[in-house]
Amino acid sequence: MRYVVTFRSMKDARKAIAALERHGVRASSITLAGEELEATRLSGTGRRDERLLRFGTRTMGTGIALGTVAGGVVGAAVGGLLYGWLSVGMWACVGVGVVIVGVLGFFSATIGVTPQSEAGMAALESDDPEGDVTVEVGTTDDDEIAAAERALDSASPEQVDRRE
Repeated sequence: MRYVVTFRSMKDARKAIAALERHGVRASSITLAGEELEATRLSGTGRRDERLLRFGTRTMGTGIALGTVAGGVVGAAVGGLLYGWLSVGMWACVGVGVVIVGVLGFFSATIGVTPQSEAGMAALESDDPEGDVTVEVGTTDDDEIAAAERALDSASPEQVDRRE
């Protein structure tokens, strides 16, 4: 079964894909297509790889930075309470917090938090190609199709089509 919806802009299609993922539709069941969209796909693997690498680096950097700051704050608070403010014990807690929560931030940002669709969007030459964009959910799982219908109800697509 295929559930196909068409949007007037990439911005609307991206919102729809995010809604699909929030409703539990697997990224492997979602396809993004469109005549104008195909023209924007990067042809050379070097440029596509470079853009994907930049996306991954930015995502990892954000996770590490947020985790490090959070770990430092928690470490300072715990160390300050246990060992006294600006003591050696407090600074040790800050160091441990920075390392542990920084690593957790890295893994959280790269594995758990970033939707697969965002990485796939990084492979496009243009962030907003002109023309209609089609989002298709293809699956044999009736529950996944029902989740897709619920997710796309509020997305305001231009056209909706169910195909067997």
